[in-house]
Amino acid sequence: MFEVAVWRRLLQWLLVGVRVVRIDRFGGWPVCFLASCGPLPPRCACSMTNRPASGERLHLSQRAGWASGQPISYLMHQALAHPELISLAAGFVDGETLPEAPTRRAMDVILSSPDRARAALQYGTTIGYAPLREAVLARQLEADRVLAAEACTSADQVVVTAGSNQLLHLIGETLLDPGDIVLCGAPSYFVFLGTLANQGARSIGVPTDADGIVPEGLEAALARLESTGDLARVKAIYCTS
Repeated sequence: MFEVAVWRRLLQWLLVGVRVVRIDRFGGWPVCFLASCGPLPPRCACSMTNRPASGERLHLSQRAGWASGQPISYLMHQALAHPELISLAAGFVDGETLPEAPTRRAMDVILSSPDRARAALQYGTTIGYAPLREAVLARQLEADRVLAAEACTSADQVVVTAGSNQLLHLIGETLLDPGDIVLCGAPSYFVFLGTLANQGARSIGVPTDADGIVPEGLEAALARLESTGDLARVKAIYCTS
């Protein structure tokens, strides 16, 4: 009880504007359930040295201040709330094409063996299940018509993520510093544009046509950035197909 009380006092001191609803223990670690006492400001500065005066809003990190609500959440909510409509914005898969039966058969096989079931339910490696990474690499090499013996890569260089958004976030975390620039074909994947903004990077649109980014448009964008002294901040060119 003493430890829980200490955690509650500490959180209330740090998180002004957030109410500590409950503190439980899970796997030996304290788990905190929080509730906001009001709307958060759109942009906040980081301030952890002094507790704000009573009535002031919660202070978060600078990166949190860059973050903005992703429109995809609203679009997905609307699509789920109106199943009679076919949403071309949310990116949902046609429910009739989802592999429900094969998935059930695969799960039955996995769960029928205690060893396989425990292995499936246990944590794996950070970069993903090794046999899956090997299968992904083999498929990619086959698609590129490259023999495995001639490939300059291995399964150790393949990372499995929980969807494209996690992968794009990891790439941004790896390549980009605040203020860096990513040239994006316009129009582009707007969720990635939000990810770039949340990481403090700038996205600049480049004209596209039926074949992708227009080379002349890319050259013009690079020339403009060179003239303003920003060319060195270009870290990536993002293309979609």
